[in-house]
Amino acid sequence: MRVTAIPYPTDESAPRLRVLPAADAGGMRVAAGQSSASRSFEQAFSLVGPLTGLAPGWLAHRDLPLKLRRDLGGSWIVAEDVFLVYGVGETPEEALRDYLASLVEYYHLVETGAQQDEHDKRELDRLRGYLEQLPLP
Repeated sequence: MRVTAIPYPTDESAPRLRVLPAADAGGMRVAAGQSSASRSFEQAFSLVGPLTGLAPGWLAHRDLPLKLRRDLGGSWIVAEDVFLVYGVGETPEEALRDYLASLVEYYHLVETGAQQDEHDKRELDRLRGYLEQLPLP
């Protein structure tokens, strides 16, 4: 999986997000610097490739731009503006896992609705432009 991290803000005092390949599972791991609860934080990155270790059996075959934010209460949020799906966690990795679980759930809901609804059929086509469920081995 290729993940691109873009630092925001760029000043040296800001917390940094590093997205690193996980050596053991072929997935990825997200790590972040310290952040004060009195200020917000935002980091942009994208997902592409097999989501091994995070959402097994799924492939992101097109860059899906994501934003990692830390809210004033200290929670981490991963969100995107393509499907308007988000995830929340106590760590960046928890937020990413929650986001991917929500995205997969959204995919299944739209897939079910597409059997009877034209809007859901179009949305499923759009989802398939980014995400694919891989066949089980």
